[in-house]
Amino acid sequence: MARDYKFWIYIVTNRNHSVLYIGVTNRLSRRTWEHREGAKAGFASKYQCK
Repeated sequence: MARDYKFWIYIVTNRNHSVLYIGVTNRLSRRTWEHREGAKAGFASKYQCK
């Protein structure tokens, strides 16, 4: 039986537009919230990509 997978590829940047972060998620609303709030430590948080 075939499965349907739904996911989003997204790009965020920092305020100066000097860093791009490309990510993949299956819950875009949750992931955009995590980026805005800095909820997860990592590359995007380190370079303030929101």
